[in-house]
Amino acid sequence: MSPWTRIKGPKDLYWCVFTCESCGRRVRASQSLRTWGSRPTPSFQDAEFMLTRSGGPRRLTNDRGPLLEVVAAIPDLDARFEMKARLAEFFTLQANRLSEAAHVAREAAFKARYL
Repeated sequence: MSPWTRIKGPKDLYWCVFTCESCGRRVRASQSLRTWGSRPTPSFQDAEFMLTRSGGPRRLTNDRGPLLEVVAAIPDLDARFEMKARLAEFFTLQANRLSEAAHVAREAAFKARYL
């Protein structure tokens, strides 16, 4: 007996697993839908900058702070400019990747609906 015969209704498809285009992990559709439901509007306001420093053997400390505030507080102008350029490049690449993923998702939705 095929395991696919156990699919009885649409709720079973919440166990659909796919590769997340943002993080590259395999995620369940139900998990993604819950995440989207809790954050309906995409935002980077909670993005953090994290530095790890060593305090000796087996003593790592993570220093965290709000990303944009930490970058604005970098005292060296050249270092701040370099960091801003790298952040802009990262977010641009991420936007491009998510735009490509949106196109592929629309195609998958079409195939799922009409094929």
